Amino acid sequence: MAFRKKYDRAHRSSVVDAELPSSLLTLVRLSPVLDALQVVLYCPREVARFGSPHCGAVAVVEVRGSREVAERLYSHHVAVALGDRRRELGMPSRALGVRYEELR
Repeated sequence: MAFRKKYDRAHRSSVVDAELPSSLLTLVRLSPVLDALQVVLYCPREVARFGSPHCGAVAVVEVRGSREVAERLYSHHVAVALGDRRRELGMPSRALGVRYEELR
């Protein structure tokens, strides 16, 4: 994984851009009402690049149940873990007392 840090003068802030590998990745986030750990396993198909300071690149992904993921993963703000981390994510969901919800 490669990181690039740049300064955004218009917003007086630093932006960190991460280049993700094109291998298996796990997305994870807490549901909006904090009752479930939502997990999606995927492999990026391509990376779309933009000239915007707010969004330099977007990973284009394919998942089996794209409709389910779109309806249940309420936001595009997620944590990204390298590899298949579904098994390890069961522990924090139990420790937090929340449901483990795998979106396919």
